[in-house]
Amino acid sequence: MFLSIIPGWLACCLLYGSSDKQKVWRQPLPAMLTKIVGGILIAVMTSLLLVSLPTISGLILALSMVCCLLPLITLVGAYGRSHLLVATMIVTSTSLVFYLVGGTA
Repeated sequence: MFLSIIPGWLACCLLYGSSDKQKVWRQPLPAMLTKIVGGILIAVMTSLLLVSLPTISGLILALSMVCCLLPLITLVGAYGRSHLLVATMIVTSTSLVFYLVGGTA
């Protein structure tokens, strides 16, 4: 279940990067490409959640994760690229450690 945080975080980072108001990259990322890749990553996140949770619980958790990660990435991204990269490393490493210790998808 902790492994599903990584694709959700990356999807939200891509969606934030396609915004005109983002402050991490000089120009916004291509909107159509980021929406397609973000949708695929959210589908991967949802499928990882559905492996270990019942259907309704997995879908509710997937929706709430996206709703929590988007504002968090917006707040961290306002401080610049280095803060966003550090936050990404923290989220990824923490998720991997919890996955390896817990042993569930």
